[in-house]
Amino acid sequence: EALEKESIDTKYLFTDPNEPTGVAQIMVESSGQNMIIVVPGSNMTLTRQEVCEAKPVIGKASLMTFGLEGNQDAVIAAMEIAKKSNVKTLTNAAPARTDLDPRIYQLTDILCVNETEAQIILGQENVIEAEEAIEDAMQQLLKKCHSVVVTLGAKGAVCASRNEPKPVWVKAEKATKVVDTTGAGDAFVGSMSYYLVNHPGLKLSDIVERSCKVATVTV
Repeated sequence: EALEKESIDTKYLFTDPNEPTGVAQIMVESSGQNMIIVVPGSNMTLTRQEVCEAKPVIGKASLMTFGLEGNQDAVIAAMEIAKKSNVKTLTNAAPARTDLDPRIYQLTDILCVNETEAQIILGQENVIEAEEAIEDAMQQLLKKCHSVVVTLGAKGAVCASRNEPKPVWVKAEKATKVVDTTGAGDAFVGSMSYYLVNHPGLKLSDIVERSCKVATVTV
């Protein structure tokens, strides 16, 4: 009922008789930074068959945006339907994991990660912070998928593609007062999705810049 009040289609919402709804416990420091503990619950039991029931809707989409808070088989099933229908895909590889199925990269048009997620999926020991390290990580990720966006929190973001491999750095506006950073990444990815669909003529760097502004407001 809560979803329907927000005009969210619940036709393909399924329930699990054994697993609870996935939940996230969020702790916020006085600085506004956060730590999130996720208990995925029924997110992990979504089946390929259930995903395929939504094929008529997926096939008519302009863009399909993915997170990784579910089982990989269901995510891949949805991606396969999207690609067969020429639907563009945007993947936010969060929460990051070292055993990400290679098919997810192959079926992704735009990959969006933060520095920590990039470090995890590339299996690197050192934190990716320096500009050179970030650009090197992006080149490695471009070998896996067509376009890459790395978000850098208060520092903004950087993007590149196989067509334009030179990274473009986008600075974020400084937030006047940081209250809570929870959901800033979601706001960024949601904004990217909006601009990709509704303003397809914009360059990726312009979309990233606008999405940074939205994320800044949310904190």
